[in-house]
Amino acid sequence: MKIIENIGYSTFQTIISFFLSFLIQITVARSLKPANMGHYSFFLWLITFSSTVILLGLPLTLTKYISQFYPQEKDKIIRLIRYFLKYTVISFIVGSLVIFVLVNNKLPIGISVVIIGLGMYIFNNILSSIISGLQNFKVLMLSSTLSQAIQLFLVFFILSKFPNINLMITIYLVTLIISIVINLFGEYRWKNLLMPETDVCEDKNLEKTEIKNIIEYYKFVSVILFLDFIIWQNSEVFFLKLYSPVEEIALYSIGFSLAYLPSKIIGSPFGRVLIPFMSSLYGRNEDVRLRETYFNFVKLFSLLLIPTYIFLIFYSDSIIEVLYGSKYIKASIVLRIISFSALIGGIASVGSSYVHAVERPDIIVKINFFVAFINILLNILLIPKFHSIGASFGNTISQVIGCFLGTGYLIYRFGLKFPFVSVLKYLIVSVIGCYFINFVKLYKILISIPYIILVFIFYMIFYLLIFISEWKVWMFYLIKMKDKK
Repeated sequence: MKIIENIGYSTFQTIISFFLSFLIQITVARSLKPANMGHYSFFLWLITFSSTVILLGLPLTLTKYISQFYPQEKDKIIRLIRYFLKYTVISFIVGSLVIFVLVNNKLPIGISVVIIGLGMYIFNNILSSIISGLQNFKVLMLSSTLSQAIQLFLVFFILSKFPNINLMITIYLVTLIISIVINLFGEYRWKNLLMPETDVCEDKNLEKTEIKNIIEYYKFVSVILFLDFIIWQNSEVFFLKLYSPVEEIALYSIGFSLAYLPSKIIGSPFGRVLIPFMSSLYGRNEDVRLRETYFNFVKLFSLLLIPTYIFLIFYSDSIIEVLYGSKYIKASIVLRIISFSALIGGIASVGSSYVHAVERPDIIVKINFFVAFINILLNILLIPKFHSIGASFGNTISQVIGCFLGTGYLIYRFGLKFPFVSVLKYLIVSVIGCYFINFVKLYKILISIPYIILVFIFYMIFYLLIFISEWKVWMFYLIKMKDKK
């Protein structure tokens, strides 16, 4: 499959998935009371966190080595899957027992439902990783978009009329089953993949040196993913559950999800392309172009993210009230605080791509260990007193520290140039644009989703027209990226 086709499927999946997830969260929040919304948010976090701990780097490991072995060495794939499957089963059993001990009677649903949901989520994650290794991104796109579209339909037409947390969890599990079915029947090479031509028990199918390399890769990726989950992905929910009313989880989850929406929509599709593109430059020793690519993509991310987040910060009250209702208005404070770290993190993500390209992911590990300690310490100090606001500051401070350390190290150690002047210009113009909206009193019409979109489009047109010459700088690089295989 051509790389451009895969990028197209991946980009479409990212945009539609975030859009549908956003609509689902709004509908669920409006249907359920804040307390039930908090319980449901904790249920989702518990499944996501538990699966991350159980699987760790397994999904990325499967994707990498299946793509490496297929189709020339199919026999090694089944041995690889069997090798990790037994450890996954053991980890799942241990994880289920831990959940039973720690969480039993702390949710308004049976603990068996949580364990069943966790098992289904893990199974679907493994299926998706294998399909990614086979580079069938069309199936992954269909699985994600169709299951989420069905979930939105059920939430909008059923949950809104019969608001109940048990019903919402049932809807979630049903759509998870749909996703599993699409993954199973959408990929046509399962039989060819899982029925090797030779005896998979023979040691020659997977050499000891290969096993050692695979395990080393798995361990290294596991550390990075686990630390990323602690620092960058909503670990504060755990401490909010311990020290705060359940409504605070709902407020934090809403603000967190909305704050990271622009960064994920813009960053994820480009990120999937940027890492292999930079790696190809590094492999050809094109250091000058590699540095230029870093510089220009930092400018690109800054150009798109800064005005978006300034708009979110200025009008968070109106956005939260229109999307979620007045009962969640306190989430606007969370949105303002986390938007700052999401902006910094989105720009700094270009540096992460550079680090992976030059084969120095150990830099990320070292920084993340330090930042994880700060993050947990801040959570313990701030959340018991300030609840969701404290969680927001803990997340933001730790992320900003990590981003500044990482970017500073790249500038110092690798001599990369950072477009400080351009970033400052984008920031000043964005703030002026929002003050202009206030001056002409356009903010008064931010009373519905269409009006918010209309004002934002007007604001972005004003902004982009000022910097129209900036597009010429990085368009060349996008064209070059398109030509890479």
